[in-house]
Amino acid sequence: MEIVSIETPSLGDRSYLVHDGTVGLVVDPQRDIDRVEQAFRDAGVRLSHVAETHVHNDYVSGGLVLAQRLGAEYLVGAAEQVGFERRPVTDGEELAIGELTVRAVAAPGHTRHHMAYVVSGGGRTAAFSGGSLLYGSVGRTDLEDPALTVELTHAQYRSARRLADLAGDPASLHPTHGFGSFCSSGPATSQASSTIGEQRTVNDALSTDDEEHFVRQLIVGLNAYPSYYAHVGPINRAGGSAADLTVPRPVDPAAPTSLSTYRPQPINGESPTRPGIFHARPLVVVTPLMSKVPSSARQLMVPVGGLAATSAAHARMSSRRRSSPRA
Repeated sequence: MEIVSIETPSLGDRSYLVHDGTVGLVVDPQRDIDRVEQAFRDAGVRLSHVAETHVHNDYVSGGLVLAQRLGAEYLVGAAEQVGFERRPVTDGEELAIGELTVRAVAAPGHTRHHMAYVVSGGGRTAAFSGGSLLYGSVGRTDLEDPALTVELTHAQYRSARRLADLAGDPASLHPTHGFGSFCSSGPATSQASSTIGEQRTVNDALSTDDEEHFVRQLIVGLNAYPSYYAHVGPINRAGGSAADLTVPRPVDPAAPTSLSTYRPQPINGESPTRPGIFHARPLVVVTPLMSKVPSSARQLMVPVGGLAATSAAHARMSSRRRSSPRA
């Protein structure tokens, strides 16, 4: 059994390719699946399965698109409410993937229907824990529903210990979160690898027998997380679309002279009142000091939904600020 880590340092996450030299599966792929495709091409293997540990909040998954593109089975917890076809998996279910045996393990805590996967083959065992058991901590328990935080924190404690017992101390541990992601309840780590046995000595979820103390300490340590998380979960439940990986066309510095003839297209049935740069993905500049914006750029700006006033209004505002006596 070979395991390839596919890191996303900007989000603090890892995806994994695990294979037997011929066929394999990918766990928790990110949306930019070109990296995953390159990984299994480099390994010279065929991808037959894609596995999700949970419905993610911190990134749009590439799992559905990858599975559809390759004709692979898409493993998602049977209890998850999703809007796409998948291979539902339940606790204790085993699948044969080439020479590998994959066991699905229910691991509620980070989310209600979280799954982990214990993979065995070639004399090795590996636990792919998603947002359950991490390096030195566990996944946070307040993302799905704040009202369920206490309940899910108790579940997280029990799930981590059950997963460790099922995988065994020699098993290598491969979490998705914990490397800077806000999905972790503990500090970020750059640790390259670990085992269940090592975590028994350094991870409070495994080393403390006081469940109530563990729950209190985890909850009091929870901090803020990005507001965009509220939007990503629903996207993943509906089924994330393919990422547009087209390289943007370079901008020609001489091009602005031709923009005076550009006629903007209507948006939501309304047309801008004058020519300018106005399209489906406008560049929005918000500044109280329009005098700081070069005149060549001001000529190309148009008001957008009240976010931008006219340059004259900004100039008057800036003038008043400069002339107002200081207290």
